Amino acid sequence: MRRDEVISELLSYRGDASLEEAMRKVSAAIINRRSYTGPPLDSLERILCEKKACFSTPILLNVDSGPHPMTASCYIADIDQMSIPEILKLHNNIFDGSGGVGSDLSPRDDVGDVIIAMEENARNRYCGLPSRGCSIGAILRADHPQIDRFIQPNRPSGPFRHVIRNIMLPAGFIDRSAIPGSSEKYLLEQAAESMIQSGSPGLLFEDNINLGQPYKIRATNPCAEFLCADDTAANLASLNLSRFITDGAFNHNDLLEAAKTLTVALNIILDTSSYPTESIRSNTLKHKPIGVGITNYDDALRKLGWGYGSEEAISLLCEITKELAFAISSMNFGNTQTTLIAPTGRTGLLMNCESFGIESRCFDEHLEIHTAAAAQPHLTGGISLTVCYPDPDRSNVIEDIMLAHRIGLKSYIMYSKRE
Repeated sequence: MRRDEVISELLSYRGDASLEEAMRKVSAAIINRRSYTGPPLDSLERILCEKKACFSTPILLNVDSGPHPMTASCYIADIDQMSIPEILKLHNNIFDGSGGVGSDLSPRDDVGDVIIAMEENARNRYCGLPSRGCSIGAILRADHPQIDRFIQPNRPSGPFRHVIRNIMLPAGFIDRSAIPGSSEKYLLEQAAESMIQSGSPGLLFEDNINLGQPYKIRATNPCAEFLCADDTAANLASLNLSRFITDGAFNHNDLLEAAKTLTVALNIILDTSSYPTESIRSNTLKHKPIGVGITNYDDALRKLGWGYGSEEAISLLCEITKELAFAISSMNFGNTQTTLIAPTGRTGLLMNCESFGIESRCFDEHLEIHTAAAAQPHLTGGISLTVCYPDPDRSNVIEDIMLAHRIGLKSYIMYSKRE
């Protein structure tokens, strides 16, 4: 969608005359929901109206729609014991609140039936706005007996457009995939071929995801940046890095003040929102995950006169992610997840962004992978990064998967652009 179309649809849904009016109302609603004394939020309206930051779409749509609206963008749902009708009911509740949901299907023996039912159900719905399709993450472990059909499912009615298939690779899988004749090598080759043809499945690295975590993580949201325990939800916001450049220099103090303001706001929203199940509500309030991220990184580099992947660019990204993590964790809200990098297509357009997340506007998969590796050590969540190839082949895709795992990334998702 074009920027003007995104703004028009949002304003039509909300009934506001301008984007600035919408942001003022969103800010006021968050401040009015506050029930305790804490750091001030005087600058929230200015930050939003100056396009220095933006909340995710569910917050923009719902935060002022009632005393306890659903506002989370990302859900991880435990569906181990649910029937298919129960799963679809849960999904529909989440879609009505404009969120997306991911689940581990590995404990089930009806994986094919479940993902087809999920897809068919989502095809007939939208996520908050008519232009927003429903997003579902279906995760299956690489050692599941139905993994071959998961990689290349037989679906006569057409490709999956709403169910995003991701494979959880257990610890040691990547090392074993280098052994000729191993089942891991065969599976990785099949996955790479499928990625080249369709962009699916994505890969999740279980050892990297769980490194240093206080609980077991077995699933993610569809885009793989939200990493938390089962039955949790997260509210997100992103900082527009291009708006923190003053007189040719990056303004770190301004960025940190904005991040702290967003952190206060996201915790207010988390505490006062409603959730689709009691288990998701209680676990979310227990773990208190939020997601403060960054976007428009490539455009900020352009304004600074630095090339994507340059030494200066990597150094800036390391410094930003490190100082954000420290500043937010020092606020002592008890958030087990604080920082991540989310996809920001729609909210990025609302902020006049020229690039999204930390992705490059050119196709250079190695630069993107190494750039993500510079950011990942300082993030408590993951990075939604689509690695772009102009003309991939299986061998270079597999090499990059191994590289991504070796340098500490938590996931690998590919987009192929053939000439």
